[in-house]
Amino acid sequence: RQVEYIANASGSNGTSGPTLSMAEQTKMTNELVQNAMNFANDSMHTSLCLQYDPEVVAQTCVYMSGQYCKMRPTEGRRWLDVLDECINMGDLASTAIQIMELIADKKGIDKKTFIPIHTDIERMKKLMGTGTGTSTGAGVHTSRSGDRPRPPLGNSEQREAKRPRM
Repeated sequence: RQVEYIANASGSNGTSGPTLSMAEQTKMTNELVQNAMNFANDSMHTSLCLQYDPEVVAQTCVYMSGQYCKMRPTEGRRWLDVLDECINMGDLASTAIQIMELIADKKGIDKKTFIPIHTDIERMKKLMGTGTGTSTGAGVHTSRSGDRPRPPLGNSEQREAKRPRM
């Protein structure tokens, strides 16, 4: 188990809360998956699929779902420890904000609904420092380790260059 409901947590020291029954674990997993899928469907109304790898968008949706369902990583881990290494703090923040803005604007949901997500993102940014894994500003994003820039998907010239010639 990598996440737990915040209400079930035994304390703020990061220790795991009481053991959930199999039915409760299934319910938690289903809730996490369903909300992540809802966020992913909403993201299709943005240009995120052109800006980021699909794994980055998917991991952001899982993070947002966990926050929305009031879940947190177990054993004192951070969300970036639980999520796949394909995502960095800058990409997580950017994609989450774009999805939240779309949902608030298009579906008329009160932006206050997303305050916990905004707060958590800002907290994680402060913990990680300002320069860790952020966008370079020129449409090129760095990998989690920051060692190699990669162009965003969706650049038709790059896709054309990678397509085999017949």
